[in-house]
Amino acid sequence: MPIEMQSKLLRFLQDKTFWRLGGQQQLHSDVRIVAAMNEAPVKLIQQERLRADLFIG
Repeated sequence: MPIEMQSKLLRFLQDKTFWRLGGQQQLHSDVRIVAAMNEAPVKLIQQERLRADLFIG
C-alpha cells in the first residue's frame, strides 16, 4: 500500500471519521481491521515502505 494511503488509513483509524467521495459531511465509523503481510514489517519500515506508527506488533 502506498505511503500516502497508509497515512489516510491511520488518520481514519485514529479519528474514526471519513469523508465520502464527493460528500458534504464527515461520517463516523467504528471498525476493526485484521490484516496480515507476507514480508517482515521491520524490514518494510526500514525501507520506508511501511509507516512505523501504522504497524502494531
